Amino acid sequence: MKRIAVLTSGGDAPGMNAAINAVVNKADDLGIEVFGISRGYQGLINNEIYPLNTKKVQGICRKGGTVLETARSQEFRTKEGRKKAVEVLKSHKIEGLVVIGGNGSLNGAKVLSKMDSEIKVIGIPASIDNDISGSDFSIGFNTACDVVTKALDNIKDTALSFHTSNEARIFAVETMGRERGWISILAGIAGEADLVIVPEKRSSFAKVVNRIKEIIKAKNDCVILFSEGITNADNFVDQLEAKLGHRVRSTLLGFQQRGGVPTITDRILALRMGVKAVESLKAGESAKMIAIKGDSVKTELLENNDIGTGSYDYYLDMFKHKVMGL
Repeated sequence: MKRIAVLTSGGDAPGMNAAINAVVNKADDLGIEVFGISRGYQGLINNEIYPLNTKKVQGICRKGGTVLETARSQEFRTKEGRKKAVEVLKSHKIEGLVVIGGNGSLNGAKVLSKMDSEIKVIGIPASIDNDISGSDFSIGFNTACDVVTKALDNIKDTALSFHTSNEARIFAVETMGRERGWISILAGIAGEADLVIVPEKRSSFAKVVNRIKEIIKAKNDCVILFSEGITNADNFVDQLEAKLGHRVRSTLLGFQQRGGVPTITDRILALRMGVKAVESLKAGESAKMIAIKGDSVKTELLENNDIGTGSYDYYLDMFKHKVMGL
């Protein structure tokens, strides 16, 4: 294999740049030429391709986002768009492609790998949601959890410090994660939230309200962490205020969770995945995803990358008294 390309697609995630760095440096070690593709699959269709070398990716590991930029492409969803993407790769004599992204991006990689057997395709899971089946963790998840945990630390400080005699202090913090509660679970545990509410579990709203009443009766303050994917997340705080008869101070962390400097955990994870991706292409593998299994970096079939429910069993056994669902 003489030439490969790398792109980032879909939602950005902290650590994507470290994966790009690893792909370029490992390819250089193996004597493989690397091309970067701007703006994901849409950039590929538009022939936005340029040479990458070790000098161009020096110092990018510490940066959030992606230097290649990212986008979503409706055109790539069409047969004509995918055909054009293959033609562009072949026009540059690209033999292998590394796709860094979440579920949609990896599904695109799976489809692309079936278009032309001469072009090998390897995916790297990068999503703060950590919802990709086949891998224990995805790039960006640890950084997002770190952002939420630090926010909880700050909120807990004021929640514990200021007390009134006639009103409980209740804080509700919303996390990202789509339909999965991984960020809420791990950040909630690490940040000592009083109650964590995720979409995977099911409880009645009345039970949630009663649990909050028990908490504020015991200590006059309550910090709640809830996932954006729970039922009626947009009106959750309003509903709580109506039922509790207390003001609920709301915090929406939003896109802070997707930006910022990646943690060392995400950087090392991304570097390991990037190296393995190039090694897999060099070995002639295709239609596979780089996966973390325990302490090992392995390859999994892209067929297995559908949205995963995740397994909270280990954490629930330790902290099940803090976790509910809606």
